[in-house]
Parts: sequence; structure tokens; C-alpha cells
Amino acid sequence: MSDVDLGERIGITAAALAGRRGRAGSFRVDELILVAAALGHDVQDLLPAADCLPNDGCLVCRNET
Repeated sequence: MSDVDLGERIGITAAALAGRRGRAGSFRVDELILVAAALGHDVQDLLPAADCLPNDGCLVCRNET
């Protein structure tokens, strides 16, 4: 699904979506619920596992801070 289509479904512009998509923690919970529904997934599918938390989890997350 394109940023334009997803943005329309969740009520934000494609530019705003593209800018926020790559930043951890940039979506509110209600927005994540809308994204999950638009993509046909459960919201927990969009969340990191418990062992993948910034400053405490996996190598990827530790390198992002």
C-alpha cells in the first residue's frame, strides 16, 4: 500500500506518514490502531517484542539511540 493510500485511510498526509514511519515512537497508539486496521493486521503486529526495547533490547535498538 502506498503512503498516499495509507495516509488517506488514517487521516494524515503521505508526506507526514513518510516522515514519521522511520522514527521509533512517532505514532500515537490510536494511530497505530488505524494503521493496523488499514493494513489488515492486529496492532500488536506493529509493536516490538519485549526484548527489543530502546536502550535495553536488541542490537538494532541499541544502535538507534
